[in-house]
Amino acid sequence: MHPEQAALLRAISEEPDDDGVRLVYADWLDEYGQFARAEFIRAQVHAAALPISDPSRDLLVRRAETLYRDHEAEWRAERPAIPGVLWGGFSRGFIDHLTLDEASLLVHAPELFHAGPVATLKIQRVRPDAIKQVRNCAYLARVRRLIPPLTAAENDLAEMLRSPHFAGLEELRLPFANVGNFIVAVVARAEHFGRLRRLDLAGNRITFVGAWEIAESKTLTGLRSLSIFRNPLGDDGVIHLAQSPHLPHLHELDLQRTQMGTPAVRALAKSAVWHGGDVLNLCYNTIDDAGAVALAECPLLATHRTLVLRSNKIGDAGAEAIAASPHLTNVQSLELGSNEIGPRGRRALFARFGDRVHV
Repeated sequence: MHPEQAALLRAISEEPDDDGVRLVYADWLDEYGQFARAEFIRAQVHAAALPISDPSRDLLVRRAETLYRDHEAEWRAERPAIPGVLWGGFSRGFIDHLTLDEASLLVHAPELFHAGPVATLKIQRVRPDAIKQVRNCAYLARVRRLIPPLTAAENDLAEMLRSPHFAGLEELRLPFANVGNFIVAVVARAEHFGRLRRLDLAGNRITFVGAWEIAESKTLTGLRSLSIFRNPLGDDGVIHLAQSPHLPHLHELDLQRTQMGTPAVRALAKSAVWHGGDVLNLCYNTIDDAGAVALAECPLLATHRTLVLRSNKIGDAGAEAIAASPHLTNVQSLELGSNEIGPRGRRALFARFGDRVHV
């Protein structure tokens, strides 16, 4: 490998958030005749910086897909082929998703992390006697999205998550990991998780105690997406979240199957937690007509494009209140299937929302 190329790849690896270095590398590739690779990097970098609604983004995405189809094998060969190590898809011009076990991480970390950026790290297995070594791996500082071993014992998982090298982490995924309030407390109280923007805790054993930990956390104040889908929070847990003074930036809140009912909805309707939000998912709960009325009267729904209330206990009165809401002006998808809504409520909903509503 050319020394300049190696130096640029190392800089990209060490500064994974800096698009400028990636574009400098694209210029270098042009100089050495690798025009398709350079164009692909520029297309993905520029597309990632544009909003989804921008038409020019679609053009860049389609061009990148065409280039990728023609050069996939060649570009994938840029990353080291190591047994047990799986490389994922490309993002902003480079493969940045790495799946491995703890042995591969500890033995091959320099080779893996110097070859390019590793934004997403999925660790499939960690032996209990290797937890301390994994925790002390300095290369973890470059990771932005983490999927830890979902079958690890809670004490081992907690030890790993306490690593100060996770200070750059922006997303933590722990879906269906059989964890409870203890792990939530570890995350909520760890000062090095201050950059977290997305937290996925779906399908676990988290109760109102864990919800309280999140609500009271002064570390998780930057969260934009929170999923606690299929956890037994109950009304008390959701009320804790709704009354939190530390969660001002949530854009996506997934509370489906959390055993919440109308008291929790009333608390959410008065809450500033999801001010400026975009997606609210409350399906598979016990929300009744009174809860639907509370939502309909909530001015915070004015920013929401997706509202999911499927499989609750909403009847005609609740449906009519939602249909008459002055705040649901931007909603593009309203899910109300598997409720107790009759012909009267359906007519009101279709008259207001047309094909944007599903009953």
